[in-house]
Amino acid sequence: VIGVEEVLSAATKNAGTSRRFIRLNPRFSAEETLDVLKAEAGVEPIPVSWLDQRLGFYSIPGNFSVHKSRAYIDGRIYGMDVSSGAAVAALDLL
Repeated sequence: VIGVEEVLSAATKNAGTSRRFIRLNPRFSAEETLDVLKAEAGVEPIPVSWLDQRLGFYSIPGNFSVHKSRAYIDGRIYGMDVSSGAAVAALDLL
């Protein structure tokens, strides 16, 4: 589980290594989508801890090409900034 501090810390400690965020499409099995992402990215997607898990936001390595991934092409994930999830959480829309 990853929080704001961890994202910022990782970005500054590992020069050139940043994180990006994706949102899982709820029309697909989350477990299957995470398995596809793990196989493609070579790492486990990390849930964004400070957002409700029902929103489906995860952190992945910044060098992972979302738009070229099978999960994105198949519509399983959205490349989405985590601030969009924060706005939904702030408005208490769940």
